Amino acid sequence: FRLIQTLILYPIEKIWSQLDMITHGELPEDLEIIAGNEIIKISESINMLVDGLRKIADFSLEIGKGNFASDYKPLGENDVLGNSLLTLRDNLQIANEEEEKRKKEDAQRNRTNEGLTMFGRILSQQSGDISNLADDIISSLVKFTDSNQGALFFLNEDDPENIHYELLGAYAYN
Repeated sequence: FRLIQTLILYPIEKIWSQLDMITHGELPEDLEIIAGNEIIKISESINMLVDGLRKIADFSLEIGKGNFASDYKPLGENDVLGNSLLTLRDNLQIANEEEEKRKKEDAQRNRTNEGLTMFGRILSQQSGDISNLADDIISSLVKFTDSNQGALFFLNEDDPENIHYELLGAYAYN
């Protein structure tokens, strides 16, 4: 009876204990059993299952941190959980890229609206003096674009014999 207990009952009890922990979401330490071949094969399979679950947990944590470059190799062709996590990672990466693209577009749209508002304000505050208007426009444009200098010219076609550009306004332009 002791031989049966040692080689069969105790190992089965250890296996049951490990499986019970797994069914409650815990990942136990590797199972080491001295028993007959069949029971050793069962314990080795449980160890492989636990190892696979650890890898899945690590991969999931990396995805949660936004590390979409994290690699995971499914346990097999039909690894439902592993393949689902890979699909989730890919979908989250696509969603993240789309979100970044949308943020850039929103920032660009906001910047454009700021510029339109600024130039609308400049136009509404001018009293009709084209020279002051040109100076205000080029000064604001240089500042708005973070440039160093700028000039605003217009094409003077009053005399067909002498068509030329005339400087209307300048900012940091010698």
